[in-house]
Amino acid sequence: MTRLKVTVTSAIILAVLTLQAIAALNALRSISRRIAILEPDPFMWPFMGYPMYSPSHHLGDEIAQYSVIALLPDSTGVPVTPLTLNAGFWIWRRSLVNVLRSDSRSTPEKVDMLRPIARMLGVRHDYEVVGFRLEDRPLILMREGVREGAPRVVGTVWLEPAEGGS
Repeated sequence: MTRLKVTVTSAIILAVLTLQAIAALNALRSISRRIAILEPDPFMWPFMGYPMYSPSHHLGDEIAQYSVIALLPDSTGVPVTPLTLNAGFWIWRRSLVNVLRSDSRSTPEKVDMLRPIARMLGVRHDYEVVGFRLEDRPLILMREGVREGAPRVVGTVWLEPAEGGS
């Protein structure tokens, strides 16, 4: 009976370490798209793939704070948050922020990824989205706390080339 306990305990430990390695190294990403249970974080909780020990920040460092703006035909902008999408933070981050951050130019691939989100926003909130802009409104670490840094536009993607290109 003792040998069976050791074998079962060893198998459980090996399984836990393997799942954490998959999440952390993202080694099976192509397989994980087909096997839902292996999908990387947050779906593999408590096995997380985020860097547990992120680089440290020092006085004067800027910490990026991204903001997504939906651009309307009349040149106004509407903030797009996880709440606006009725989605979680990671869905917002992966479907909007990472796409807009990857390159500042509009590409057909980006437009194809963003068009369904624009349609959904139009249906839910009754406005037409013609593009998306990603802004960085950084926080700067100071001895007294944090202060806001100068905002900057990271990238803009127009859904229709005639609306402004770039």
